[in-house]
Order: sequence, then structure tokens, then C-alpha cells
Amino acid sequence: MRQRRVALDAIQQSRTEALARSKGLACEVCGSRDLFCGEEALLAPDRGARVEMRCGRGSAHPGSAGVSQLFAISPEEARRIGLG
Repeated sequence: MRQRRVALDAIQQSRTEALARSKGLACEVCGSRDLFCGEEALLAPDRGARVEMRCGRGSAHPGSAGVSQLFAISPEEARRIGLG
């Protein structure tokens, strides 16, 4: 089974951002914890997910369209967010 993309609603995005903050996720470039969730999640066969997180400090990344990184979410966390 392959990964599938699902759209995240505003509540799921907010829950994902809160989860990332609670886990101490920070921008890999500038260290900011001001991260915003993408609009889609990749659901994994194990019912976990990966979501793109973007740094909210654009001024810390001159000449960049915004730094992003993938945030891995466990199956249990995905259920709490409303993805399963």
C-alpha cells in the first residue's frame, strides 16, 4: 500500500501546529519554533502521517521562498489530530 494525500482542514492544521510546538519542533535553519502546517498530509500505511511545516520567520531566510521540513506524526497522534 502506498501513501496517499489528504487535505487538512483548519482544525487539523491547528492541531498539527500545536503538536509540533509540544514536541519542540523548530526550523532546521534558524531555530524558530514559529512553524505553520501545510494544507495536505501524506498518510502512511501504518496510519501515521507526514506533514510539511514551514517557517514563519521569512525575514530569517532572505532570498528563500520559505524553509520547509517534513514532520512525522505517529499513528496515535494522527488519530488525535483527526486523520484516522
